[in-house]
Amino acid sequence: GVPVVTGVLVGIGERQGSWSEAARAIARLQEKFYHVQEFVLVPFEPAPRTPMELSPAPTDELFLQACRDVKRILDGCVPVAAEIATRFHLVEALIDVGVRDLGELRLASSEHIDTELAAVLESVAEKLRGRGWHLRPRQTLVNGVLHRGILSPAIMELLRRQRTHQPAATKPESRSASAS
Repeated sequence: GVPVVTGVLVGIGERQGSWSEAARAIARLQEKFYHVQEFVLVPFEPAPRTPMELSPAPTDELFLQACRDVKRILDGCVPVAAEIATRFHLVEALIDVGVRDLGELRLASSEHIDTELAAVLESVAEKLRGRGWHLRPRQTLVNGVLHRGILSPAIMELLRRQRTHQPAATKPESRSASAS
């Protein structure tokens, strides 16, 4: 099968047992096709100026319960990740649950920018070191592709320009004279 990453958004009004149902369905698919690379749990965060902007985000306990339920079902079958976003205080609890991938660490949102980037990352790294783990950057697909050089030179140049925010070279407009 085609490798896939799947998961659930926690706290959008679902029933508490629905995380387990999703995990059991993924476990069955994994047994049959062995193609699920990771199951990711993401806490819902209401976005301003959207239909759900007034909906509450899930509590930490609800998110941790979802992680526990899914980890119990998928343990040894599919790796489980918890996208902690800005919930840095959950690092140790998630390690206790058995989650080994904290997903994306967000230091900003539309409402808040954490100006203490180095301090926040060091705090998370220290919590992990205390448990025998190390925080490491995730290699994105684009970075991996750029480092391996597996695409054509033209595509590689476009990706390099995108990463460095350089405009792509454009051809001057060709102007053809019309015969009269």
